Amino acid sequence: MFCSKCGTENLGTAKFCVKCGNGLGVATTPVMPVQNPQPEMPAINNQINTSPPPNNPVVSSLPVEKPLSAEIPNQASPVKQTLPEINYLMFIVAVLMKPVTTIKTEIHKFSHVKVAIIFTTMIAGVITLISLVKTMFSAVYVHTPKTWLTEESTQWVWSNLKNLKYFEIIFKTFLILIGILAVVALVYFLAGLIIKKTVSYTRLLGIITISIIPIALSTLVLSPLFGMLWVHLGVVVGILGFVYTLILLLDGVNRELTLEENDTKVYVHVICLALLLCLGYFTIIQMLSSSLGSLLSLFG
Repeated sequence: MFCSKCGTENLGTAKFCVKCGNGLGVATTPVMPVQNPQPEMPAINNQINTSPPPNNPVVSSLPVEKPLSAEIPNQASPVKQTLPEINYLMFIVAVLMKPVTTIKTEIHKFSHVKVAIIFTTMIAGVITLISLVKTMFSAVYVHTPKTWLTEESTQWVWSNLKNLKYFEIIFKTFLILIGILAVVALVYFLAGLIIKKTVSYTRLLGIITISIIPIALSTLVLSPLFGMLWVHLGVVVGILGFVYTLILLLDGVNRELTLEENDTKVYVHVICLALLLCLGYFTIIQMLSSSLGSLLSLFG
């Protein structure tokens, strides 16, 4: 028999536990004491790890001297500025077909001085050549209108070509054209500086040169041809060329000078155009007076 209190085994006839003195009345199942399990300690591996250390680079706290070449920054070699590709013939055709769009998208190429000079010289040279051909044609083609004394007649006098001063005609025409283009561009350039706008003289020169193409084409080529059919038709063609040139000039200058206010546009163009017309007027008067003086000296 087991004690119900301490679990000690006693004799079957015993009435009291021999260990704790507890009364043994009814045999009971001995209660086994609960023992707290001791946690198993992990085995300590006292072996020395003899494996080689990982192949990690040793980082030194000392400053590392850089080579002299690393301290000197790479200096970029100067980039040679290349001229933009431009087909002058197709550009002229595009100006005549879509003038506003062409000037808006292509005028930036005239920021290069060489492009502006080449284009201006080329246009002035072509106009000079056309003017020379027209002068030669006028000298050869002699038309006598009908009067009350004479009949209308037309004849070709080829001998008149010998009397033309070709060098003087070419030289004067070319210089006058270059002077007109340069002066008009200069006037608008100074106007842009006065109103404190960022302007480019070469782009203005390109705009002025583009603008002169319609009036040169109409007065030197189209107007004489249509005038042979009907005089008044030739005058109308010349007027259309002048209007076309004026619109191109005003629109191109407005874009270059970024003139957004209507009042400023009016003032700038009124002043510049009036100044240019006055310069042209006095230049023509001076030329006419000198020509008349030379003619009077011959007769007198």
